[in-house]
Amino acid sequence: KGAKKYNKTVWEIALEFEEYFWRSMDLIGNVRPDVSCRATEHIEAQLEMVKTLEEKGFAYVIEGDGVYFDTSKLDDYGKLAQLDLEHLQEGARVEMIAGKRNPTDFALWKFERSGENRAMVWESPWHPRSFPGWHIECSAMSMQYLGEQFEIHTGGIDHIPVHHTNEIAQAEAATGKKPFVKIWVHHNHLHVDGVKMSKSLGNFYTIDDVLERGFTPQALRLLFLSSHYRSEQNFTWENLAGMQKAWDRLVRQVAGWKQKVDQSDPGAEAPEAGEKLQAVGDLSSESEGESAQLAEGITERFWKHMEHDLATPEAVAVLWEVAKSTLTDGEKLRLLTEFDEVLGLGIDAASLEFTAKSARAGSAASLEIAELPFEIQQLVRDRQAARASKDFTRSDQLRDQLLAAGFTIKDTPDGQQLSRNV
Repeated sequence: KGAKKYNKTVWEIALEFEEYFWRSMDLIGNVRPDVSCRATEHIEAQLEMVKTLEEKGFAYVIEGDGVYFDTSKLDDYGKLAQLDLEHLQEGARVEMIAGKRNPTDFALWKFERSGENRAMVWESPWHPRSFPGWHIECSAMSMQYLGEQFEIHTGGIDHIPVHHTNEIAQAEAATGKKPFVKIWVHHNHLHVDGVKMSKSLGNFYTIDDVLERGFTPQALRLLFLSSHYRSEQNFTWENLAGMQKAWDRLVRQVAGWKQKVDQSDPGAEAPEAGEKLQAVGDLSSESEGESAQLAEGITERFWKHMEHDLATPEAVAVLWEVAKSTLTDGEKLRLLTEFDEVLGLGIDAASLEFTAKSARAGSAASLEIAELPFEIQQLVRDRQAARASKDFTRSDQLRDQLLAAGFTIKDTPDGQQLSRNV
C-alpha cells in the first residue's frame, strides 16, 4: 500500500523507514547493535527451519493457504502468556482460517493467492510463489546469530500472547532445547495525552516533531528514563517542556563545574568513568573523607537501582541528587560521567556544546529559554516550528506576540536568541 501511495518499490519504502529508524535511534542516543539483519536476506534460514518442523511432525499444509504449526503437539504451548487453551475461542485472539486444526495454530509459511501479485515472494517446496509467516523470521535470525538458546529477548507486552508465544513454540520444537530464551523483557505502552499511541489513530510523533518544537533528543530520552519500562507512560508536550528545562539546567551546571575544575587545575584532564578525582578546593582531610563516603553511598544506590530490573526512574533520581549534593565539583563530574555510561544522555558533549555556544554569544544578554514562563517558551518553540516549515507569515506573527510580551527574538547561526526589552 505504501509503495503504491508513494509510487515506489516496496524495497525503497522499506529502506526509507529503516534509514529513518536509525536516524531516530542515533539522535536519541541509542547505541547501535553489533548485528542488524533483514528478514529478506535470511529467507533460506527461515525455509530450513520450516522444513525441519515439517520433518519432525510439527507442521501441516493447508492447500492454497500455507504451512501451519500444530500447537497441539506441544504440551506447554502458551506458557509465556499463560494461555487457557481450553477456553480460547476460535477467532477471539487469532484469525479464523478454514483447515486449521486448532485455534492457536499459526502460519509458518504462506502461499500467494490467485490475483495477489505480491512484490515479495520466494520459491519454496510447497509453492512457487510464497513468503514467510509473521513469526518464523525472528526465531531463524536470532538463532543464526545468538545460537539455539540465548539470554535476553525484548519486545512490547502486546507480543506476549501471540508473537513471542509462537517464537518459543517453533524454536523449541525445531531444536528440542528448552528454554529458547532465559529472560523476556517486555516494555509497556506509550500513551499520548492519555490515549495509547498507535499508527491507526494517527496520534504519534516522530523525532522531527520533537526537534521542530525546539526540544532536544536528550530531554526526550530523560523523560523516557523517568518512567519504568514495564509501566505505561503518558507523553505530553508539557511534560517534555518540564524535562527540557531540567536538562538545560543540568547542562549549565555541568559546564560550570568543569570551568571551576579547569581553573583550579588547568592541566588536569576530564574525569573518566570509574576514575577517582581529587576534591577541588581547600578541604580538610575530614571533609574529604565525608565527601568520599557520600559519593560511595550514592554510587551504590545508583547501581542497586539499575541492577534491580533496570529501575531507571530511581536511578535518574540519584542523578538529580548528585547535582544538588554538597559533593565537590570534581566528585559530581566523576559520578555523572560514570552514571552516563549507562544512561546514555551525552552530558559531557552537551556541556561542551553549551560552553562553545556561550563563548560564541560573547555576552550574557541572551536569555535561557528554559528559564522563561511556559507561555513564552511555547511562543518561541512555535516560531521555530513555523520557520522550519517555512511559514514565515506565522513566524512574524509570533515574533510580534513576543515583542508585545516584552521580548525581542533574533535568528542567528546558533538558533533563536531571545532578549528582554528594557
